[in-house]
Amino acid sequence: MKRQVPRFVSLLLIALTVAAVFWIVGANTPTDERAITFAQPGPATVTGPAPDISGQTTAGDTFRLADHKGKVVLVNFWATWCGPCRMEMPDLIALQKRFGPRGFTVVGVSTDHDVPLDRLRAFVTEAGLNYPVLLAPTGAQADYGGVPALPTSFLIDRQGNVVSGLEGATNEAALAPEIERLL
Repeated sequence: MKRQVPRFVSLLLIALTVAAVFWIVGANTPTDERAITFAQPGPATVTGPAPDISGQTTAGDTFRLADHKGKVVLVNFWATWCGPCRMEMPDLIALQKRFGPRGFTVVGVSTDHDVPLDRLRAFVTEAGLNYPVLLAPTGAQADYGGVPALPTSFLIDRQGNVVSGLEGATNEAALAPEIERLL
């Protein structure tokens, strides 16, 4: 004769499993987006002269990093589906507005090769990005050390050298002193 597990034991096991899943998910989800730790400028995976990036921006202009020698540039690799990328965008907009007139520019390098260009343009417009955005040219990510995570940014000095790298989302407070020092 087969012995059956009492129904209440089965229901108890299911309830405990569901509770454990909710506890694990809840424990790993920040209650406030700003509770996430932001990346600080640090050693770059790429050093020396910044690898050139060139291509057409979402505005239809041609962008060449080489044309920005003499400026401080933040090269920001990102994607539309990336939550931390979206979270740092208001800070990048603020940095461009604050330091742009003094010789600083952000360039957004989108890794969204599966997103049609018109949708990328719409995203850039809706997000209010006030800096050039281009689709990552072939080989750009490899040239910048493989870009192990998104977002990843590289700060380039006026001489065109990579001076620091940031893996993960950053904010204005973390970047402003470094940009100020380079300007």
